[in-house]
Amino acid sequence: MYRVKEPNKWAIDWDNQAAESEVFLDPHEFDADGLAALGTTAWSKDGKYFAYALKRSGSDWSTIQIRNAFNKQDYSDKLERVKFSSIAWTHDNKGFFYSRYDDGRDEDGDVSNSDMNAQNTNKLQFQKLYYHHVGTFQDEDKLIYRNHYQPDWMYIPEISNDGKYLLINTNKDTANENLVAVADISDGISRSFTRADIMIRNLVPDFIGSFSYLHNKGVDFYFVTNF
Repeated sequence: MYRVKEPNKWAIDWDNQAAESEVFLDPHEFDADGLAALGTTAWSKDGKYFAYALKRSGSDWSTIQIRNAFNKQDYSDKLERVKFSSIAWTHDNKGFFYSRYDDGRDEDGDVSNSDMNAQNTNKLQFQKLYYHHVGTFQDEDKLIYRNHYQPDWMYIPEISNDGKYLLINTNKDTANENLVAVADISDGISRSFTRADIMIRNLVPDFIGSFSYLHNKGVDFYFVTNF
């Protein structure tokens, strides 16, 4: 990935055609054997931060890291146990929503008898949705959503175009169907989220088809759907 050199600005030159450009991020810098690859990526709204998921040795497991867009330095944030997740920045540029699996801890945050090696070979269950504030440890991430009764469901967070709503897209398998839930986050944009901050409402409560968010005008939401 390249960026065009402009003071206090960034622009991506995917084809490396600009007269003056520089490498912004090269996955090979993380692995001398060239076994690292980029997964999901997302820019913050102001373009200051670049969050990216790094995969190693062909695995679907990812580690999310955050890079400063201007000096190309990575922050100390490292989010582990990430698989099948998007990165959804809030419009205040302070953090993002993402999904991950447990690291062997129980519901109270205590380490259980199961370990990471066992979980790597067992069937994945009980993905959870979190909010990460830039510059904090993963242990401080806020748990936003979980479902005790559906171990196989996965959650893809998305932020509405106006930045006021969190959309949670739920998939249960490879079928072209998903649920959609929405939460008003307009009052929480200026602070770190907690579960108590967010009231989640179901827009599409049943697996009746595929629903892809397009736009919203206030509380009227528009989707592309095969239903």
